[in-house]
Amino acid sequence: MVLSRRRFLANTGVAIASGALMNIVSAAQVKFLLKTVEDKGPYLLPFDPTRAEKAVKLATYVIKDEDAPQAYHNISTSSLQQIVEVEIVIDGTLYDITVMNLNKETYARPDSITIKSRPSSLSSEEDYTILQDHGLDGRCDYGRFAGKRKKQLRKDKDEADVDFDRLKGSDGIGFEHQVAFQKLYEKALDNLISFYERKGK
Repeated sequence: MVLSRRRFLANTGVAIASGALMNIVSAAQVKFLLKTVEDKGPYLLPFDPTRAEKAVKLATYVIKDEDAPQAYHNISTSSLQQIVEVEIVIDGTLYDITVMNLNKETYARPDSITIKSRPSSLSSEEDYTILQDHGLDGRCDYGRFAGKRKKQLRKDKDEADVDFDRLKGSDGIGFEHQVAFQKLYEKALDNLISFYERKGK
């Protein structure tokens, strides 16, 4: 599920209430091994290990590179999870990226990356296009186009967010738009990886 900042804080509050105190870590490091978990479903695009490698690479950069020139970089970690959120502006586009890195011995659900993007000149939540990859397998399995009339992609019908307009496909919601969302996701992966790798030279 895509988390707004308010819901993000609420979810981390659940972890605090359960006794796992969240701390801001000073040394950026990958606490748990990032792992690709291939999504299953007849309606998904074919798995491509090259795309999966890119998803894991970007998640690693986001966690480790706290010195990148960005407006916001926050790392919260506990024995259960590591949640990293950054904001980066590239060529007039603001990217708000969240990586969920989970303790694989505790959680059955996989790691994920969420990329929200909008023109940096705009400020409304409706201006964001949202792309999410559960399992870091290089495939966008949740998406939402920007605008008041949102087109949404979701792998699991039963978890549909009723706040958004939905277009239902045969095996999921809005999967007729999967190719369009995937193209946006791959472009975002390439742009963001290039940003981090240019910075490292």
